[in-house]
Amino acid sequence: MKSKNHDTSLITGMHHISLETTNWDQSLQFYQDFLGLKFVGKGSGEKRRLHLLDMGDGVCLELTELKDPRPEPEQEHNARWVHLAFRVRDTAALMDKVRDAGYEITLETKTIHSGDLHAMIGFFKGPQGELIELFQVIPAEAQV
Repeated sequence: MKSKNHDTSLITGMHHISLETTNWDQSLQFYQDFLGLKFVGKGSGEKRRLHLLDMGDGVCLELTELKDPRPEPEQEHNARWVHLAFRVRDTAALMDKVRDAGYEITLETKTIHSGDLHAMIGFFKGPQGELIELFQVIPAEAQV
């Protein structure tokens, strides 16, 4: 596959990430009320509701109600999203809020220095068991 210069790419950025939920009220409360994502639009269809919630920088979370669970994939090696990472101002403070609310912490707050990535991170499970990462970039002047 040939690499192209970013200036000539047809992709201009990320618009949204979609999450299907079997518990609409619980997921909407978590993402909109608990995490504070702002409602920016909605859609609907015969079988589902859909809300777009602003995650910042013009990227939205598309929260979709799944009324009938999808069947398990027949193949075990299908590609899948691993986690949703939010850029945050204060990982430790938000992890404390997550912990106080009773969500399962899967990786305590820690600092990482991996190649060009320098950040304070933490992982937890959302209301539907989805894996969420909090990612606070450590500015170059603060790196030790």
